Amino acid sequence: MQRKQEAHAVCLYLDIDQASACLIGLRFLPLLLSLISHLAPPFALVVKLLYGCGLRLFECLNLRIQCLNFDAGKITIHEGKGKKDRTVPLPMVQGS
Repeated sequence: MQRKQEAHAVCLYLDIDQASACLIGLRFLPLLLSLISHLAPPFALVVKLLYGCGLRLFECLNLRIQCLNFDAGKITIHEGKGKKDRTVPLPMVQGS
């Protein structure tokens, strides 16, 4: 016999604590970008993919060149969390 799954309520707004956490995160964004610029090339790329694409560490470390689709602007992650495949957008790079 299967259990009936409960429906989850969709959050339509942020409460005060959630909004504060978002603003604090934005305040530290320049510091984060400054730290990334000081990393050695392979490590900087990993951090940029983790942050920019929302990848998990294991997903990022298991990427192969075949996973990148620059024409479509997407990265395909194979066997990520739960052994599922997913596709994430490749972030746009701003001029340096």
